[in-house]
Amino acid sequence: MNDELQENARETELELREQLDMANARVREAEKRVEAAQETVADYQQTIKKYRDLTAHLQEVNRELRNQQEASVEKEQQPSPEMFDFKIKFAETKAHAKAIEMELRKMEVNQANRHVSLLTSFMPDSFLRHGGDHDCILVLLLIPRLICKAELISKQAQEKFELSEASEEKTGMRGAVGEQMSFAAGLVYSLSLLQATLHKYEQ
Repeated sequence: MNDELQENARETELELREQLDMANARVREAEKRVEAAQETVADYQQTIKKYRDLTAHLQEVNRELRNQQEASVEKEQQPSPEMFDFKIKFAETKAHAKAIEMELRKMEVNQANRHVSLLTSFMPDSFLRHGGDHDCILVLLLIPRLICKAELISKQAQEKFELSEASEEKTGMRGAVGEQMSFAAGLVYSLSLLQATLHKYEQ
């Protein structure tokens, strides 16, 4: 009986040792897996840190490039002193040339008036009489002058109210703007009729 109990105890001990060895093996395997997981986590953390450092560096570089670009744009927009001086001198030269041209035109007008005055002084009295040849000449000069002024006013109205550009898109305009457009269009039309009529009598 004792031998049988001892035999059972030995078998039980062997089974328990075998189970203990298997449990220890599982524990060691689990520890290895934990160590491997910890190493992987450490690698991931290191990779994330590198990524964050790289992102911060790229953001800093991006800010520097943006600041440089804005500074470059501002520098390009600001004219250089040489260009500014050139523009001022060019404007002054243009204004001076315009003033000279106006003075020359004024002199030509004065000369033309003086020429007419000298010519009329040699004309007979009937030439300057009311309803005479002088009035006929004034009428002949009046017609092209009216044509020129009508053309000038028509062009100014078309440019101011942009009648020649996208007129179809402005057909539905109402209110004060629509009234102005309508008045300008009517004015241009009336001036065109006046020009057509005057051209019939132009010599």
